[in-house]
Amino acid sequence: MTSNAIAHATITLDRTYPVAPARLFHALSDTEARMRWGAPNDEALEFENADFRVGGLEISRCGPRGNLMFRVETRYLAIAQDRHIVFSEMVSGTEGQLSASLISFELTAQGAATRLDVTAQVASFAGEDMVRGNRNGLTAALRNLEREFTGADAEGATAQ
Repeated sequence: MTSNAIAHATITLDRTYPVAPARLFHALSDTEARMRWGAPNDEALEFENADFRVGGLEISRCGPRGNLMFRVETRYLAIAQDRHIVFSEMVSGTEGQLSASLISFELTAQGAATRLDVTAQVASFAGEDMVRGNRNGLTAALRNLEREFTGADAEGATAQ
C-alpha cells in the first residue's frame, strides 16, 4: 500500500575547517569547487545552470556516475558574503518530486579556522529513505569539502 504521508526531518551538521571565512565561502559558492566536493565519492554532480545570487536559480543533476538520475533545482534566498547562504532545494527523479528542503550554511570565524553550521529542513515525498539520502549526502559533501583545504579526510570533523 502506498502512503501519501510526508516524512519531515531537520538535519543539523557542523564542521570546523582550517581556513578563513572568505576561503570557505568561496568553496561553497564557486561552481567548479562544488563540482569537486558536492557529491559523495561514488557519485557525480553536474550543473546545467548556475546562478549564485539572491533569487538565482541553479539546476543540477546528480547520482551514480553515468546515471545522473536526480534533478535538483536550487533557489538562493539569502546570501551574506563570508557569513551565510540560505537556499531552497527541490529534488526530482524519474517518478516526480522526491523532496523539498530549506537549507542554511552559517559561517563563524574561530581564530584562523571557520565553523560551518548546516541546517536542512527536509520534506520527503518518498519516505524516510529520501531523508536518509539527504543526511548521507550532506555528510559526505562536508567530508569532501575538507579535502578542498587539506587534501585529506575530515577525521576531526563533528556532526550532530
